[in-house]
Amino acid sequence: MCHLPATSLVPATTVVVGLGNPLRRDDGVGPEVVEQLARCAKLPPGVDLLADDRGGLALMERLVGYERAIIVDAMIGDEGAGAVRVMPLGDLLTAHSACTHDTSLMTALELGRLTGAALPGDAAITIVGVEVVECLAFGEGCTPEVAAAVPRAVERVLELLRDPWPSAAANDLQGGAEPPEPWSRSWCRPKS
Repeated sequence: MCHLPATSLVPATTVVVGLGNPLRRDDGVGPEVVEQLARCAKLPPGVDLLADDRGGLALMERLVGYERAIIVDAMIGDEGAGAVRVMPLGDLLTAHSACTHDTSLMTALELGRLTGAALPGDAAITIVGVEVVECLAFGEGCTPEVAAAVPRAVERVLELLRDPWPSAAANDLQGGAEPPEPWSRSWCRPKS
């Protein structure tokens, strides 16, 4: 677990969480993206970077106090290893969005809100998923296909951070209203 706080005097309102275990091959893609972002001169002020390997309730707790969250995680999909996909919360399952020993992130967020935790609205939480080859075997370093996708994932996160929409509209959309384009769900595979 790693926490890299915002380096400016601007209070952090956004958190980027890289989920995954770097000792499980491609599962470490989320922390690798956060590590690359930490070295990036283009990171805007007011952004905290976190790396963690826990989803569910622990992840929900990491989001408390932020207006906006971007979660980077490994995912299994049909576009092929190294594909980088940006989606709204809840559209696709990623490696750490649910766990048999914990609750799903959606359930954890609901519980947190019921207890009064200051959490970003669902519309202000974005998932950046990187399709992986091997996330269950032990070993260090991502496979070549996934390692090649890290710069693209970093760029997608930076694009999201430059977009002021989620922070400005998050409070209006907590009730479940649809966000405006380009946050279209049309290219996302629906949940099963």
